[in-house]
Amino acid sequence: GELEGKFIEYSSGKPSKEGTYKNGKLDGEWKEYDDDGKVVVIEHYKLGKKEGKHWRTSLWDRRSGIKMTSTEYYKNDAPAGKWEKKLDTGRLIETRDYKDDGTSVRNSYHDNGKLYETKHYKGDKYHGDFKRYDDLGILTKEGSYENDYINYEKEYYPNGQLKFEKHFSNREPDGKYLAYNERGKLLTSGEYDKGYEKGLWKYYSLKGVLEKEVNFKEGRKEFEIENEGNKLWIKNDTEFKNSEIQKILFNKGNEGILFMKKENKDDEKK
Repeated sequence: GELEGKFIEYSSGKPSKEGTYKNGKLDGEWKEYDDDGKVVVIEHYKLGKKEGKHWRTSLWDRRSGIKMTSTEYYKNDAPAGKWEKKLDTGRLIETRDYKDDGTSVRNSYHDNGKLYETKHYKGDKYHGDFKRYDDLGILTKEGSYENDYINYEKEYYPNGQLKFEKHFSNREPDGKYLAYNERGKLLTSGEYDKGYEKGLWKYYSLKGVLEKEVNFKEGRKEFEIENEGNKLWIKNDTEFKNSEIQKILFNKGNEGILFMKKENKDDEKK
């Protein structure tokens, strides 16, 4: 038949777990003990469902003996309220804040107590903004998710300057891409289409001078143009009749520019 009333489980002659059953289901307060008889787990149930405070302590570092305490709350078997993971040294490891609509904000921390990362969830899926910081509190990365799928991300240099910006669709790069140096000068600009480089990508020197332009089609290079002062080099496997090249040359204008095909090293040896 169904278990009913007080329950005690023993290990090596000592109680290791105890609680109460009601109609065959866990009910009320349940406790677990270590080999020394100390309480390491306290949980609360209501007819088999988690309800109220759940507390647990466990060994974090065997060498130092540091322990971690986890405190969680439930309402009708669903996570609720403020959760916390903390070491007995006082260091905070993680916090979670659950809302009634099933969303939550989860924070994790550096060794020095500074916030490392904050993420928004819907159920167990990433949903909403996220931010990441270094141990000085400086923002290093941010972005946004929707139902576990990333929408965009930005990464920053230690001085706070934007390093790159990238957009996604179905977890693949999709849309504009911009990359900068530590002084804010544009290094790369282009666009992705369903994971592939698309159209004209431009690459700049650290001083902001345009050095190279590459045109992509479905992730493959159609042609590449290198800029060297008043010379514009085009690889010798590229045809000038390509309409995209003609458009670029037209936009640049002919004055003071010498258009040349760049020879391959193999051809030079011949």
